Amino acid sequence: MLNHQLLNKNEILNYSHFENNENRLLFLVNKSCQEKKFTEALYYLTKLTTNFPRKPEYFSGMAIIQKKLGDYKEAEKNYKKAVEIDPKLSEGYYNLGILIYEQGNLDTAIKYFWKAIEVQSDLYLAYYNLGNAYRKRNELNLSLDCYKKAISLKKDFDDAHYNLGVVFEKRRELAKAIECYEKAIHCNSKNLNAHWNLALLYLQIGDFSKGWVKFEVRKNRIKSLKRTFCKPELISESVNGKKILVYSEQGLGDIIQFSRYLKMLKDCGAFVIFECKPQLSELFKDFDEIDLLILVNNYSENSIVYDYHISLLSLPLYFNTTLESIPLGIPYLRANPDKVKEWEAKIKNVKYINIGIVWSGAESNITGKDRSCALNDFIPLFAISGIKLFSIQKSGNKEEINYSDFPVISFDSFDSVPFLDTAAIIENLDLVISIDTSIAHLAGALGKPVWTLLPYYSDWRWLLNSNDSPWYPTMKLFKQSEPGEWGKVFSAVADEIRNILILKNQDMGLI
Repeated sequence: MLNHQLLNKNEILNYSHFENNENRLLFLVNKSCQEKKFTEALYYLTKLTTNFPRKPEYFSGMAIIQKKLGDYKEAEKNYKKAVEIDPKLSEGYYNLGILIYEQGNLDTAIKYFWKAIEVQSDLYLAYYNLGNAYRKRNELNLSLDCYKKAISLKKDFDDAHYNLGVVFEKRRELAKAIECYEKAIHCNSKNLNAHWNLALLYLQIGDFSKGWVKFEVRKNRIKSLKRTFCKPELISESVNGKKILVYSEQGLGDIIQFSRYLKMLKDCGAFVIFECKPQLSELFKDFDEIDLLILVNNYSENSIVYDYHISLLSLPLYFNTTLESIPLGIPYLRANPDKVKEWEAKIKNVKYINIGIVWSGAESNITGKDRSCALNDFIPLFAISGIKLFSIQKSGNKEEINYSDFPVISFDSFDSVPFLDTAAIIENLDLVISIDTSIAHLAGALGKPVWTLLPYYSDWRWLLNSNDSPWYPTMKLFKQSEPGEWGKVFSAVADEIRNILILKNQDMGLI
């Protein structure tokens, strides 16, 4: 937070005799800025612009401070005054472009970046931000050209190399993307974004030997993952006879996916202490390979006796996991037997293929919005006879179904204990069709057939150009062929369901 310290009346009077001294006012502007007294600095700059000849740097200075104070409207006015006074002020056009870009007006920002370049042809930052603006407009060819121009003007511009890699990755030119990320890291070894994207790309193409090592950068990149412990981190030490504290991180789906590694620790002779998010405690309370289950934010580290700590998502690195050595042992999670029986009467019907559907992720999850589809997208399935659709949607469930005539069965309430009912419902279904969410992971971990609906730019764990998952043998993947296009995905899903119905009817001697 900025220190918006106001100038009081007495301070104004004390400095009043300096008002006719331009150099003194400049000194006070710089002094106020150094002390982060931005309102004072603005006061002195106003004196400079009113009492002395109009200079562009004074208006630019006012704009810079007004932007810091959040007054974007006045900042824009003063940047424009600066370039009116000096039409050759390239940094004025550039800063105006940045100000407008940050407010989301890409067209106008692009105009000012080009104006800055017209005045100063070697202004690499303007080319760089043009690249950013064109990329936001999904004009990838123009974006690519601008990043390349910025790099030609400044060879060691790591952020330009990084963002050029992002464009190549979007264009599915992965070898070029990797090269760009590596160049960014060569220019600046502390460019965490480049390290991170390189990690995800290695994992996505199945190069786990490089990917898991790079994946560790997340601990420095994501603030919530920066944790301190009394005992050392498990790197390569033997765990036989040792007590290992495995802590959770990231989303619920990640925890479900990687909890399979707890068995590997146990098989190596470890005493496994698992720190679990409360939402998943019911799933893991009877997990055979967990010796002690503790809940996030519900314990003191000093009260736990352990020898080493390790993140759950660092276990693939510890065990040198390759595509061929992913631990399966499906199912490794189990639903509560009493709950399974309770839901059986509400769901089981051998006349139908009983399918659970999930179409939307958590509203608070930004990437979840990109993965989500709409209930309307399931329309191709609604006309298929021989199936029953059940909503196992966590949010927006009842409301969305109530305002439609869609043949989807929903339940008034379930999961008063998180995931307790969901797991039991899944056990009673023949198939789960879900977007990329924790429910898809849960169905896979339970060993149930699950079809996962993926966006064009899908998560690393689903690999590239694959219709199945090395993580879940019972899972099929249905990916968009272009961004935002769910129609072809659901057409393929409907065809696959019809094929299953044909086989089922054949087995029953109906055809």
